Amino acid sequence: MNLQSLFVLIISFLFFSCSDKSTNQSNENENNVKSSAEVSEKKKDKDIYKIPVLENIDIESEEFVYKPGLKNNFISKKNGTELNLPLEAFVDKNGDKISEDVKITYKEIRSAAEIIALNIDMKYDSAGVSYNFQTAGMFDINAFVNGEKVFLEDGKEISITYDLKTDENYNFYRYDEENWIYKNSYEELEIPKTKKRAPKNLGLKPSKLNIDEDLIMEIDINYNHIDEIKIYSDIIWKYAGAKTNNEVMKLMQRGIFKPALSKTSEKGKYILSFKKGKKNHNLLVSPVFSGKAFKKAMNNFNASNVSSQNQTGNNSKRKTSVSTLGLHNYDRIYHRKDAINILADFKIKKEEDITKFNVFHITGNEDNVVVNLNPFEKNNIYLSKNLKNKFIAILPENKIAVLSSNDFIKIQNHISHNMKDVILELNSTGRKIESVEELDEIIASL
Repeated sequence: MNLQSLFVLIISFLFFSCSDKSTNQSNENENNVKSSAEVSEKKKDKDIYKIPVLENIDIESEEFVYKPGLKNNFISKKNGTELNLPLEAFVDKNGDKISEDVKITYKEIRSAAEIIALNIDMKYDSAGVSYNFQTAGMFDINAFVNGEKVFLEDGKEISITYDLKTDENYNFYRYDEENWIYKNSYEELEIPKTKKRAPKNLGLKPSKLNIDEDLIMEIDINYNHIDEIKIYSDIIWKYAGAKTNNEVMKLMQRGIFKPALSKTSEKGKYILSFKKGKKNHNLLVSPVFSGKAFKKAMNNFNASNVSSQNQTGNNSKRKTSVSTLGLHNYDRIYHRKDAINILADFKIKKEEDITKFNVFHITGNEDNVVVNLNPFEKNNIYLSKNLKNKFIAILPENKIAVLSSNDFIKIQNHISHNMKDVILELNSTGRKIESVEELDEIIASL
């Protein structure tokens, strides 16, 4: 079924018109954020990881072996994060030093789909008021010996160099029991700057075609609007989603119409949108190169990278020291001067008998604001009409219902600040989510 959802907006009193205000992102610290960013004064249960909303779907952790008698340095394969651990860093639950090898588990959470899959609460409580978080990335680090959890000894710290992939200002938090604890202890790592400024987006590092494993998509599509790949020619597109090869090949048979390419939250992956018959489709794709084209692309990448480093430093990396294991977050309070609040209930079209489901509001410039809403009570929804607003419900058996950003645009002019008794109806797609990658693909297309 087409993901561009149908909707019904029911309002119990007369519509009020509202003129859009100019977009103005505030980077204010939580100590001086205005009350307009308030989401709810009612504190909710924040048991992250305890109630997964997707059945049998998780994010795989990377594993490292820590040797107590050595300084251990590890590099995450996923995003290049560096972990530096000191000598004899761990103790057991009784406080006794660990002298044997320790298994370190490490995972990063960056996309909206990963936040939803792990059911991470992105609210921050301060002085009895709850605010929404806007994230630049999270990591979860733990340690085990023979399956038993172990802990960092008092006074020991792990140094972590993490790439936020943005040079904007974010604070640092760790999760402790039922709330995020403000830490803000990190160091920006910069290359010395000159007066010239580099392009905001560097070239994407080319990947080589694997002829035995990659499913090639024979498409001719414009990508000049995407900065990190527009420097390349002779791109080959491969399928990068969760569908089977047979499903993709069947979908691509007899041609496609109106193809378009858009970015996702994951670097190197893009949404191919197209029309076939009366239906719209979305597939996750990645660029690859073969033979001489790969060598040429690498030359272009290296030249672009050197030029950019000569012009400005890369200050997207943060060096952080943590003295506690668990979940940590680079965040800031989501606050916009053009935002409004509405009180809304949710309904799932043709699924009135469903008694258990989760609804998420996804917004922000990079889909980096994810708010878990209670579908069984009125929700104070904080939103900007100048950003995309997407709503997705996770139903039993990993099925989904959606209200796309385009459908929300059609109704947003009828919504005004402090409007009450709004009912947003999401359309059930009948689609069953099989992986986090597939959910990422859907969210990017909404």
